[in-house]
Amino acid sequence: MLDDEAGDYGLVDYTGICRDGGEIAVFVTEPCSPKAHGPDFSYFRDGRLVLGFSFEDVGSRVGKNPDHLSAELLAANLIGPGASCEEGESGGHDCFDHADDDEDRLVRTIADHFLLPSPPFSAEVVAE
Repeated sequence: MLDDEAGDYGLVDYTGICRDGGEIAVFVTEPCSPKAHGPDFSYFRDGRLVLGFSFEDVGSRVGKNPDHLSAELLAANLIGPGASCEEGESGGHDCFDHADDDEDRLVRTIADHFLLPSPPFSAEVVAE
């Protein structure tokens, strides 16, 4: 996921992988763990970034169509009026306690939209 030739933990250029009708969904789980950045997601189609965002700020999406998943993110209460933790605003609650659950919900939302496998995975191999 990182390009050693770019130096300083530069990201791989995925645009060349998906030219001419190709698509690629990229989860970078540790974009720069020495610098403590959170995971991020990018979706490329036809050699262009369609959608990209950091898990740390799902509301700030970039790309050719930053609203590509907006309906799904809104329905999952990951953006919009239902996205903020009401308990955190009242004090005595640490929103970090459910951050992993929020990230799991985000991954499932993305995976469902793109028809990607998502946890929990079966321990058994199923022959088709």
